[in-house]
Amino acid sequence: PHYSLSAQLNNQHYVGKAYHPNISDATSYIFASKVGKFDVFDWVVDFIKLPTVPTALIGFSGRLYAFDETNMYKLVGGIGENSMYIEDIFEGVGCLNDDAIVATDFGLFFADNQNIYHLTQTAEPIGEAIVRGATTSWQSRDTSYHTRAVYDAKRRSVYFTFKAGNNYYAWAWNIPRKRWDLLSFDDVEGVLEPKGTYTTNDGAVYMGSYNSSGGARKIKHFLGHATDKRIWEWVSKDLTMGNDTQEKNIKSILVPVELNVGYTTNGTKPSSYTNLTGTTAVKSTYRKSVNGKHLKIRVGIKPTQGAKAS
Repeated sequence: PHYSLSAQLNNQHYVGKAYHPNISDATSYIFASKVGKFDVFDWVVDFIKLPTVPTALIGFSGRLYAFDETNMYKLVGGIGENSMYIEDIFEGVGCLNDDAIVATDFGLFFADNQNIYHLTQTAEPIGEAIVRGATTSWQSRDTSYHTRAVYDAKRRSVYFTFKAGNNYYAWAWNIPRKRWDLLSFDDVEGVLEPKGTYTTNDGAVYMGSYNSSGGARKIKHFLGHATDKRIWEWVSKDLTMGNDTQEKNIKSILVPVELNVGYTTNGTKPSSYTNLTGTTAVKSTYRKSVNGKHLKIRVGIKPTQGAKAS
């Protein structure tokens, strides 16, 4: 099955909002993989059909939770016929998307259009103080923006990003103090739109951002020092295009946006970057080398450029 949502529970992979060529409409199905085999599905047996199309899927406290915009389903997972079933339904509580939910040691935190919730055994609304009133209230936000939730273990806070007017903010819920704080993403270079988030091993929260007017792309240490920028790098595996032993002519690389890209065909990590965008012809020395059976790509952001992709 092809899928848009996924979650892990008890060494199994659960996928939802799916597509399968042999099912007329699989968008409301949730499929379970075999134990320990995350890419092996018996889609004829190991599935459950929800009453609605899910917007989010997450594993928590031994149960699988599926959400649509206005409902939450508590599921018992497993494999085999009739092994998966709906244990409970919570009506009137939903989730915006698969990024607007986060699991912590203190419970699940998630948001829908009406409120923000904390779930341990039941879903408790915690956003009453911020859902109405000011232009930065939750129900007054710009609903076209893709909200993201992220947990900050250092401050024991959960952040929900949102857009109000032309600016971007985050409502921060401090778990021990049960208090809301409003954080702004205003920047000296203009208004930065928070995109993807990730947390490092030391608990620091980093956010990717984009400035639509100036074109600045950054990765910033959220609530870190004003000048603290972290180098970002991604190196691909050996790309063989399904033919490990065949020598190839690598003629061009398509780079959808302006990035610093390096490439090699000799199996080593690229040692330098080149600013590339669009369809870029591969240098003749790399098109077919002695070991030109595979291609390796390196993409990075140089810290000397203020973490801009260009």
